[in-house]
Order: sequence, then structure tokens, then C-alpha cells
Amino acid sequence: MIIKYYYWVTIFIVINIFFVGFGYIRRVLDTKVFSRLYNELILRYITNNISTSDTSIIIARTEMSRVITDFLENSIPMYITIIYSTFGSLIAIFLINKSSAVIVGLMLIPIYFITRFFYFKYKKMTNVNNSNSELHVNKIQTKDVSIINDYFIRRRKILIMDSTLSAKNFATFDSLALLFMISTMIYYISTSKCSMGDAMSFYGYINRFVYSLGVFPYCINVLVQIKDVTKRISE
Repeated sequence: MIIKYYYWVTIFIVINIFFVGFGYIRRVLDTKVFSRLYNELILRYITNNISTSDTSIIIARTEMSRVITDFLENSIPMYITIIYSTFGSLIAIFLINKSSAVIVGLMLIPIYFITRFFYFKYKKMTNVNNSNSELHVNKIQTKDVSIINDYFIRRRKILIMDSTLSAKNFATFDSLALLFMISTMIYYISTSKCSMGDAMSFYGYINRFVYSLGVFPYCINVLVQIKDVTKRISE
């Protein structure tokens, strides 16, 4: 019995060491690959536009372009994990209680419309923000304190508006998630003879599903930024 116990403990330790090593190697290689990709992208853009575009615009767009490689390096692995987690949780809920899975699945309908609504809001906000950033160097080069001060006042207002929009986005998704979580839990507890342990397990799956969907506000913002930056550096 003791030998069998240590056998599985050893397997657990080996698997975790493997994943730690794999994560380390992936991060090191990701940095090498995506930093090279970023350099090639920026050098190509600068080479094609250095004689025709304003220096302030070039500098701003080279900084903006970082969002593309950051997305490829950091966001995609997270999204893949979230997709697995979302569908895995939904399948687990379905196996426990089919009706509850339908209720949870219905959550995707309002999420679709909310996503579309905030997508256009973010699109407008991102365009204003990035256009303002392209003036950064030119405003400072004027060496006029009044002009520079006005620029940074407007910059601050834009950042506040962007932050407020993000807060509304997250609050909307969180409220919707809480509503569906409470509704599903009440329905499951009231329609099935479940123990406290069953209810807690079911809550765990619901919570994981809802948590996975919580990445949508961040996803909308990032995708809008990538689209706007890609359009700018393609001009």
C-alpha cells in the first residue's frame, strides 16, 4: 500500500516538473521568436514610411505594434486554455444536469449582443486614443508649454474615458455572469435531490464556466486594438 502511494506521488511530481520545464522553455522560445517578429515588422514599416510619414506618427505606430506580438505571445495560450476550460465545464454541467446546461448555454446569447455593442464602442475609443498618441512627439517638439499642457490634459481625458468604458464592459459581463450563476444554482438545487457536496461540486463547474467567459471584455479590447494598429501600419 505504501509503495503504491509513493508510486503515484512520484508520478505526480514528475508530471509537474515536466510542465514547469515545458513552461520555461516555451517562454524563452516565445520571447526569441516574437521579439524577432516584432523587429522585422517594425523595420519593414519604418523602411517603407521613413521618407513620407511624420516622425511622431512613425514612433507612435512602432510602439502600438507591440500589441500584435504581445497578443501572439501571451494572449493566445491563455485563450486556448480558456476555450478548453469553458467547453469542459459546460460538458461537466451537462452530465450532471442537462436542463442546467441549457440555462448556462443560453448565457451565450446575451454575451453575443453585449460583445457587439462594446466592440463598436471600443473601436471608436481606440481610434481616438491612437490618433492622439500619434501627436505625442510633435507636441513636445513645439517646446510650447501651453500646447504641451493642452495635449496632456486631453490625453488624460481620453484615458479616463477609456478606463470608464472598460469598467462598464467588465461590470456588464460580471453582472450577467452573476445572474446566470444564481439562476442556475437555484434551479439545480430546487429540481434535484442533491447533497451539499453535490451542490458545491456543481457550483465549482458553474463558477469555472463563468470565470472563463470573464475574459471576453479583455478579448474585445485587444482585438479592436490589433485591428486598428494593423490598419495604421498598413497605410
